[in-house]
Order: sequence, then C-alpha cells, then structure tokens
Amino acid sequence: PWQARKDVEELWAVEGDLLRRLYPSITPAAFFQEVVVVPPNRFRPPAKVGDQLFDHSQNVWLGKILTAMETLHRIKAQWDEQNGGAAGGGAEAAGGGEAASAA
Repeated sequence: PWQARKDVEELWAVEGDLLRRLYPSITPAAFFQEVVVVPPNRFRPPAKVGDQLFDHSQNVWLGKILTAMETLHRIKAQWDEQNGGAAGGGAEAAGGGEAASAA
C-alpha cells in the first residue's frame, strides 16, 4: 500500500494539472484510507429473518476489510522473505494496528 500511495502521489505531481481538471475535488489522499470508523456493536445488531440471524451489513464490510488487510500483510511478508528483508512500510504503512483491532 505504501508503494501504491507513493506512485499515485508521483502521478499527481507529474500530471497534476490534467488530473485536477478531470477530478477537481479529488486529491491523491482520496484513494487511501488510514482509519476505518466502526460504530459500537449496539448500533450494528444482527438482523433476524424468521429463525435465522444475519450479520449487520457494516459487520460484513468490516470483515472484508480485515480479510483484505490480512492478505496484504501475508503478501508483504512473502515479498520480504523472497527479497531478503523488509523493503519498508510494515504494518503501520499497510494501515494495520489499532483501528482495525478496536472492532
């Protein structure tokens, strides 16, 4: 993720005039999210349909975000292992840590 952010920022630096004309309200930061705000469980109750319980839709999306983060961490670990060490970034750069674990 840190490399993608760097690439988008470099693209904006080189092609900023065109991109600002095409997307006047968007900056490079719009493509990346540092924190995922999650309301407390009491505001995300399960839905009951007949005899079945279903997760609240926000819980489903949160699960998908957490799964994607885990996948990115595994890919980065494999990359680092194959290339002889960390290339920078780490869990902090991938957005891991406190916000996701607070859910």
